[in-house]
Amino acid sequence: KELLGICREYITGLRLELLRRTLGADEKVRACELAAYFTHCNLQPAHMILALRSAMNISWKAKLKRSAAAFARRLLELNPKPEFAQTARKVIQACESDLTDDFTMAYDERNPFVVCNKSFVPIYRGSEIAYSSFCRAPYLPKFKGAVCEVDGIGQVGGEGTGFSEVDADGKFLS
Repeated sequence: KELLGICREYITGLRLELLRRTLGADEKVRACELAAYFTHCNLQPAHMILALRSAMNISWKAKLKRSAAAFARRLLELNPKPEFAQTARKVIQACESDLTDDFTMAYDERNPFVVCNKSFVPIYRGSEIAYSSFCRAPYLPKFKGAVCEVDGIGQVGGEGTGFSEVDADGKFLS
């Protein structure tokens, strides 16, 4: 089950990143949102550093100074390589005088959320969520009945036992 959860997080993160890379220059708001959502996937620290660097750089280029500084601070908390830390400190220093964003994203870093695996929008804590019956990937309730985009097996909002381990004799272990 732990491995399934890790795979779910990485698949979600990579799908976010691949979608972001397909966007045109005229879709910079959505590109910034997707980069920000990627930083909320549960990744290993080395991979989270890469996601945070990307989000910091994308936010900086889009003149989202408050957001860029926030990603830079989160990056520094992970003790990155010296050159990454130096860049993050420069971003924070450059942004301190004017902590504003040129536009508003559909993203609230202080409000915990999961990402819908169909629409790629945040589902904030307290909102209704439909889960894949196999991998437990989160979806907005309007996608109930669809096949899970992450595992291709489970039904969104469907009833199921999910992944169960079986021993050599065919008995369930958990």
